[in-house]
Amino acid sequence: MDWHKLVTREFSLQTSTRRIERDFTDSDHYDSVYDIIQPFCRGHTSINSLSWLEQTKSVLFTPREFFEQLREQCSYRRSVVYLAKTALIASLINAFILTLMFYLLASAFASILSAFVVVFGILLTPLIAVAANVPPDKVPGAVAAFAKDGNMQVFILSAKLGAFLFVGNFCTIIASTCLLAGIAHAITRLLGSTVGFRATAAAYSFASAAWALSSIPVVNLITPIYGVVLDIIAIRQLHALSRAKAIAAVAIAAVIPVIALTILSCR
Repeated sequence: MDWHKLVTREFSLQTSTRRIERDFTDSDHYDSVYDIIQPFCRGHTSINSLSWLEQTKSVLFTPREFFEQLREQCSYRRSVVYLAKTALIASLINAFILTLMFYLLASAFASILSAFVVVFGILLTPLIAVAANVPPDKVPGAVAAFAKDGNMQVFILSAKLGAFLFVGNFCTIIASTCLLAGIAHAITRLLGSTVGFRATAAAYSFASAAWALSSIPVVNLITPIYGVVLDIIAIRQLHALSRAKAIAAVAIAAVIPVIALTILSCR
């Protein structure tokens, strides 16, 4: 037996093994390699190959199975992308619906007010002429311009409101998810978990799928509760904690910001 060739082959095998382990440790290499081999492993489908809508449906309707599969596919990139898409879509839908409702109500009120101004403006032409320092023959034109300008003002105000609602909702989703994930991770470590923050970030990022329900009437009333349920399931599956510890981690993470805001507001 050629011992030199045997030792060389063994050394080459160990080097290749260490290189593969190093690549899987690096999240970027892990994503690319795992996405290639995952379809052939245990019949699973790579989460990265699913669309945002398919991922959201899986989180909302089969959360345990989804997060159990996610345990092997956690990455910061996948979590950030999903959270950003969820915040963008939910914020656009909520802002559009609320802005449309405001515009319809405000434009209806403006139409009634404009009709009132036109009718009584003509009847009260002498009074308006004196109050506005406008010649009597110019009053009807001024009243009509005011009515037309009122509708334009409603449109401009609605556009500003929509932009404000979108930015506010988007920032709220991103900031609250990051804050709660950070606090929850600290709690899970205190409760004995040794899993890294990547898992906690994935748990809260994908559990943010509950925000997709916030624009559905009636259903949006239970959206916060279901969001907490998804957080608990995600933390339990990804950190391998008991149900009691997962509930404690999520509950404490939710209570701490409320207590902090209460203390700050009382000063």
